[in-house]
Amino acid sequence: MGARPVVVDTDPGTDDAIAIAMALSSPELEVLGLTTVAGNVTVAEATRNALSILEALGRSDVGVWEGSAGPPGGVPQHAYHFHGQTGLTVDLGAPRSRPRPGSAVEMIVESARSHPGALEVIAIGPLTNVADALEAEPGLPRLLRRIWIMGGAALCPGNVTPHAEFNFYSDPVAAGRVLGCGAPMTMVGLDVCDRVQVGPDRAGHPAADSLAGRLLGEWLRIHPGERFSMCDPLAVVAALDPTLLGMRTGEVLVETEGERRGTSVVSFGDGPVDVAVEVDAPRAIDLICELAPCAA
Repeated sequence: MGARPVVVDTDPGTDDAIAIAMALSSPELEVLGLTTVAGNVTVAEATRNALSILEALGRSDVGVWEGSAGPPGGVPQHAYHFHGQTGLTVDLGAPRSRPRPGSAVEMIVESARSHPGALEVIAIGPLTNVADALEAEPGLPRLLRRIWIMGGAALCPGNVTPHAEFNFYSDPVAAGRVLGCGAPMTMVGLDVCDRVQVGPDRAGHPAADSLAGRLLGEWLRIHPGERFSMCDPLAVVAALDPTLLGMRTGEVLVETEGERRGTSVVSFGDGPVDVAVEVDAPRAIDLICELAPCAA
């Protein structure tokens, strides 16, 4: 069996960069391209960062398609306070390459049509692009093999509000649309992400001379004494080895307004979503460190 075709939908983001490095390093995955979305940074900055990351990894052969600038009628959330002024803790310089013609939505839809029943989407930013792709192609849920979602908080507090995780808070309408679309999907939320961390003790830290190591080393310098949750890398871990996570199936709704905006409302039982609630953190860190140091 050949490598599995995937699209990585991303808003880089330090942990996005590590997740991208992992996906590109894995022989199990064929990354057809990156699609960018506003989230940690503006969509223009996300696109620039995605191009710079690919150049730093020596993978400019992989295309980048620019996507949504934010949720319709809303102002996207950004996380410069966490990731730095450009969204990456290390200045990778201005990219020489440019995004591919066409939109992120067109790329996702065309990739699904070209790989019916085989394409997987690893969505590690707000879900605006994926929701827009569902609108553009109503048959998309039947064309996809699976959507891997980094987002939500099923049984734990949020990281933006007491209730909501960043990606779902950024575009809760899109999150609800995707989670209810009926495609096979896995939700990798804060319940497991916050158990997979690196910190000042440098335990489980990728090689210092790798891109991942440089990014994390600078993040730890900027945020002394804190620990870094490997949220987006864990979504790639889930795609590569789901046995590292304990799952419960159910239905997931997302609150869209008021103080509970972005809250994941999970009803366990029969439902279309595999919700990660447990993780083998040491083995997950080992896999991240095995794959992330793929280039200096």
